Amino acid sequence: MPTAFVIDDDAQIRRLLEIALARIGGWTVHVADSLEAASALGGVAPDVMLVDVMLGEGDGREVLRWQREGLLPSAPVVFVTALVRDEQRAQYLGLGAIGVIEKPFDPMEVARAVERMLRERADGAPR
Repeated sequence: MPTAFVIDDDAQIRRLLEIALARIGGWTVHVADSLEAASALGGVAPDVMLVDVMLGEGDGREVLRWQREGLLPSAPVVFVTALVRDEQRAQYLGLGAIGVIEKPFDPMEVARAVERMLRERADGAPR
């Protein structure tokens, strides 16, 4: 069963993603900010991380730095944000994110995209 870790300061978005991912057979661990992320995982190694860039406490981009430092498990990061201009998208991908989803979004489209990405990774297909 795939595991997604959702970091977003909007409880409604966290809940929408949790419901959508459950419909594709996955489950989520979610927190409101990046400062809670390390302790919330509690040894869980997620298959994907869906991270808001602008959080009430902290900045979603910290997740990539914390992964490099070994403070968070290495898992593909997809940024979910309302702030997406071409240069920002390029910056996020350049930092190591594998994708950027713009808010507002259809939760089921996000879930299907996550499912497709996980299937491609499992099959060894190029990203």
